[in-house]
Amino acid sequence: MLKCCAGVMVWFSLFGSVIALVGLGVVLYIWSGELQDFTSSVSVINSAISQVSAAGSTYQNYKYFAYACWALSGVALILIICMCSQIAMAIAIAKAAGAFINNTLSVLLVPFTNAVAALLVWAVGVTGMIWLVAAAEWKL
Repeated sequence: MLKCCAGVMVWFSLFGSVIALVGLGVVLYIWSGELQDFTSSVSVINSAISQVSAAGSTYQNYKYFAYACWALSGVALILIICMCSQIAMAIAIAKAAGAFINNTLSVLLVPFTNAVAALLVWAVGVTGMIWLVAAAEWKL
């Protein structure tokens, strides 16, 4: 599954995060009250804008946060475009790892067997310590 869908998942998550930041910026800009004429036909947005405007200078903060979201999304988009070849290499590595795991499924048992072995070592150690403490003669 990873071998087939790694590229789609990575690119979708990268561009999805940029789109989510742009959308958050739009929502914050609408909440700031700057688009009252544009949103006058929607009563839900108008009531939210009136509540935000009644809060004082909070609506200015929403506008600044919207600008920050748009700036972050622009920086992220530039980074994605500039690092396109590194992202493609990471996708190829993930596909190779998926092919390796698909061919050698026994490698998935390694962490489980190590955890069981560690628990057994701890159990033997704790049992030995309890036996030593119980076997000792205490003089007060």
